[in-house]
Amino acid sequence: MTSMRLAGVFLAVVLALAPACGDDDSDGGSGPGADTTDSGGTDDTGGTDDTGTGETDTGTDTGEPDDTPPALSPCELAMNGQFEFETLDLEVGFVQSINDSGELAVVGAGTGSNATAVLNEDLSVARTLIEASADNPEGTTTARGIGNNGAVVGYYSPNFGAFTTVFGFVWAADANAPETIDFFAANEIDTSEWGYVDQGVTSVNDEGTVVGYYWIEVEEGSSGYRAFIQEPGGSPEPLDLPGDGFVFPWDINNDGVIAGRARRALGEQTINYGYVRQPDGDLRLFRAFDATTTSASAINDEGVVAGYYQDPATDDLPFPERIRIGFLAQGDEVVRLQVPGSIATQPSDMNNDCVVVGSYTDDVGDSFSFRATPSDSASLR
Repeated sequence: MTSMRLAGVFLAVVLALAPACGDDDSDGGSGPGADTTDSGGTDDTGGTDDTGTGETDTGTDTGEPDDTPPALSPCELAMNGQFEFETLDLEVGFVQSINDSGELAVVGAGTGSNATAVLNEDLSVARTLIEASADNPEGTTTARGIGNNGAVVGYYSPNFGAFTTVFGFVWAADANAPETIDFFAANEIDTSEWGYVDQGVTSVNDEGTVVGYYWIEVEEGSSGYRAFIQEPGGSPEPLDLPGDGFVFPWDINNDGVIAGRARRALGEQTINYGYVRQPDGDLRLFRAFDATTTSASAINDEGVVAGYYQDPATDDLPFPERIRIGFLAQGDEVVRLQVPGSIATQPSDMNNDCVVVGSYTDDVGDSFSFRATPSDSASLR
């Protein structure tokens, strides 16, 4: 295994801006503008003595207007496409999530009990939750998100195989073991005769509210994924989201806004939409660049959404050959996000400073983790 290192830093190349996509059934807000203050103006004293002391006011105001543009916030820089990209060569696998402190939740790839760890911003190991081990070759633990308090969420299975039972978990930063989240037990659903029981937690906000998914028979002969939410001190409850057998909630922000992916029929075509759901239930479905597959992976407190869409030109190719391209969206503005030199970019999370993490595939088919940080020194799109 290689040692952990930072393989490279690139300036962002973000492709052309696109208008908001179709199938948006609610109004979107606009991005927050930067505050401006009036630092110019003229000297209304005329440089004369107005104090009665015989002294002359020689103020420093030249009367010239200040043409310096206001500084942009990190998320404004992000929506401008001003990023520095880092390729992360990680011993323990791939980055899944990032919090506001820059901590990263990572999970190892491969067989056996996957290593699951939290890294500091400088990529040093903060804590290891699960060691990579052959002691339980059928088991697996996968991190999906990390909260600002350091809690890690995800799913685990003691026997990951043909007949599988999977549980969600929340692993507090100061705990030696995770808290199990079992949607089926909490809702008294008998799974004893099921061959496959699947569920997991995908995100936790600062209040401790978690969202996740569960697999269930939607109707006779048809099964699919549905969403749940668990409030602090409560138990997991079904979350009403429309979809045809595939509804994933990938993230929840501190305002209780949820972002994810939902599959719905559009005529004879099946479309995977990205969605943003407000706490009052108002739902916005959208398609990035009119793609047949869009997934909203993250939403921060600024209302910026990060995710990916599938290049429509690759829809008919075998699944491994389909190309996914990243995007950022805020209100009616959608921009592409692609690691320079990559053939595919898939953001998995974003924090409140609009730092984006995920994975990309280079032109020879190798995959790596990346971190994209907004920077005013990076070129504009």
